[in-house]
Amino acid sequence: MSTTHARRWLILATICFAALMIVLDVTVVFAAIAITGGLLLLGRQPRTPGARLDVPGVAAVSGGVFCLVYGFSDAATHGWHAVSTWGFLAVGAVLLAVFAAWQSRAAQPLLPPRVIGDRNRGGAYLTMAIFGSGLFGIFLSSSTTCSWTS
Repeated sequence: MSTTHARRWLILATICFAALMIVLDVTVVFAAIAITGGLLLLGRQPRTPGARLDVPGVAAVSGGVFCLVYGFSDAATHGWHAVSTWGFLAVGAVLLAVFAAWQSRAAQPLLPPRVIGDRNRGGAYLTMAIFGSGLFGIFLSSSTTCSWTS
């Protein structure tokens, strides 16, 4: 590499680093505003006595969504015939079913079944799930060279 190329790369790297620092500075400003607002507003909220986090529910739904997203992403790189693709999708579906079953028996569920049982809320959640899945599918098909017909 000649000295001229090295200088060009150094200038380009400096510009990219400066742009990154500007983006990070803007992010720090937004984070400071969010933290300040949280400290001012959340401190006034009374604590609910006996409220506890549903750790098994969090673990089941987080693992289930992770496995589903990873399974669909794995399909883009390894194809739909890969065992890992179907394995992650199956484990994700099982974990989400475990989450749904657990929520009906948990003392303080993350998503009470009565919320989904309400026709308006349940329909809104279903609509957003279909919309989000469609957006993810569009992103997955446009960002990879995956052939959906093969």
